Amino acid sequence: KRIALSTSDGIHLFDISDIIRCESSDNYTKFFIRNSKPVLISKTLKEYEELLKAHNFERIHQSHLINLKYLKSYIKRDGGYVVMTDDSHLPISQRKKERLQHILKSM
Repeated sequence: KRIALSTSDGIHLFDISDIIRCESSDNYTKFFIRNSKPVLISKTLKEYEELLKAHNFERIHQSHLINLKYLKSYIKRDGGYVVMTDDSHLPISQRKKERLQHILKSM
């Protein structure tokens, strides 16, 4: 499956499986894609959350949607955070922690 991401300079096509994570910033969403520079889109993270949920993506925080395929580790200390394969450290909100732990146990 592929996704078309519309930026200010055009439309870019990516394999959904290459998206490592998405990060929101106001009404923008930044896509972090394997072997590519980040892509900034002028849509909210919520719009992409619905679209990507069926592709093994999980919302772990108000600002972060991750592809579980690229999750490297879940660290419980410091309030809880995840480490992704691109070495980014992302916080997990209190509300999302239990669901993430449940998902990890069932993997």
